[in-house]
Amino acid sequence: MTSPQQDLYSLLSNDSAVTALVGTRITPDVASQNTAVPYISYFADSTVNLNAVDTSVKIGANTSIQIDCWSDSPDTSNAVADAVEAALTTGDIVYRRDDRDPETETFRTLLDWKVWK
Repeated sequence: MTSPQQDLYSLLSNDSAVTALVGTRITPDVASQNTAVPYISYFADSTVNLNAVDTSVKIGANTSIQIDCWSDSPDTSNAVADAVEAALTTGDIVYRRDDRDPETETFRTLLDWKVWK
């Protein structure tokens, strides 16, 4: 069985609209300092397991994954985020926010994706 992070990577890396914008620059955790923009980074923020009354039986897990769409302009980071949202055929985007990293001066559109597995 694949993890939600593996499923996310598969969905994004196989979506032509996403790869048209970021190519292969889709990375778990933190991208290397010299990664060209635009790119996507992601990490599992939290996982909550659901168990039956018999705690040895796992019903499922709700995982929250933060997806960061980075670019040198707010329009492009939002375009990448729009493509990511369209590519996610499972789960729900429950939060979206724009900001700017003052150190690198890059723009970010943050998506919080929740998925049951």
